[in-house]
Amino acid sequence: MSMHTVERVLFEIASGPAQAAEFKRDRQAFLAAYPLTPEEAGMLALLDVARMQARGVDPMLTMRAFTAVEGRERLGDYMGSLHAAAGKGGQ
Repeated sequence: MSMHTVERVLFEIASGPAQAAEFKRDRQAFLAAYPLTPEEAGMLALLDVARMQARGVDPMLTMRAFTAVEGRERLGDYMGSLHAAAGKGGQ
C-alpha cells in the first residue's frame, strides 16, 4: 500500500468544499485520477478510517477528510469506528 498516495487523496478531499463535494458526487471517478490499488480505492471510497489508520495513514488526514465529506456533526461516528476497531485489536 502506498501511504503517500492515500494521504495525498485524503489531503485533496479535505482541501476545500468543492473537492469534498466532487468526492461525494462520484467517489469512484474522483479516485480514478490516482494510482491506487483496489484495496486503497476501497478504503477511500468507504472512508474506512479505522483500516487506513491501522495501515499507518496519518490520523489528522483521516479526520479532516471524514469531516469534509460527512460533516462535523458525524465526528462521533468517526470516533466510534476507531473505538470499535481498537476493541477488536485493530483491523
